[in-house]
Amino acid sequence: MTSKYKYLLFDADNTLLDFTKSSEVAFKKMINTYVDGDPDVLFKVYYRINKECWERVELGTLSLAEVKTKRFELYAAELGVEINPKEINEHYFSILKETIFFVDGAIELLNALKQKGVGMSIITNGLKEVQERRFELADINHFFDAIIISDAIGTKKPDTAFFDYTFQKVPSFDKGDYLVIGDTPGSDILGAERSGLPSCWFNPKGLIWKEKEYTPKHEIRTLSEVLKLV
Repeated sequence: MTSKYKYLLFDADNTLLDFTKSSEVAFKKMINTYVDGDPDVLFKVYYRINKECWERVELGTLSLAEVKTKRFELYAAELGVEINPKEINEHYFSILKETIFFVDGAIELLNALKQKGVGMSIITNGLKEVQERRFELADINHFFDAIIISDAIGTKKPDTAFFDYTFQKVPSFDKGDYLVIGDTPGSDILGAERSGLPSCWFNPKGLIWKEKEYTPKHEIRTLSEVLKLV
C-alpha cells in the first residue's frame, strides 16, 4: 500500500501554474517591438534557447542572474538582429509577471488538500521579481506555509543547499513523510533524490523517463492523482 505523505513540496511552473502559456503570451505581445516576423515562429526559437539556458542553470554552468540576459543575447545572435538584452528582458518581465494561467486541476487540488489538512509549500527555481507577483495575482499564497524562490535565497534545485534551506522553513517531519512534486527531472526529481526525499513526477504529456541515475517514486498524469498519495 502506498504510504500517505504528510507534507507536499510543490514546484510552481508547469506544475501548478502554466508557465509555458504565460511565457508564450507575454513574449508574443512584445517581440514585434524589437524583431519583425511571425510571433509564432519567433517564439519557437526563443522557447528552445530559453529551455537550453535553464538547463544550464540546473547544471550550474549559468547563474540565475545571467539567464535573464544571456537567453536574449543568444536569441539575437541566432536571428542575426541587434537588440538590447536587458531592455527586452525587462519588457518581457513586465508583461510576464501580470500573465497568469493555471495548470488544469491546480486550484481544485489545492482546495481539496487544504480541506484535508495536508501541509504544503512551493519550491521554485523562478526569478523573484516575476514569481512573487504571479503568485500574488494567482491568489494562492494562503495555501502554503512557505514560498521558496531560488533567486531570492541564492541557491537552486537540484542543489542540496536549496532543500536544506527548505527544511528550515517548513514543518519538521521524517524525510519519508515529505513528497516533492514537479514536472522537471533535472531540478525537481534529481533535487529530491540528492536530498533523500521521495518524489512524484508530474508528466501530463506522457513522456518517457530517460534518466538512468535516478527515478521518481511516483508518476502522475493529472494533478487530481495527488489526492491518492495523501
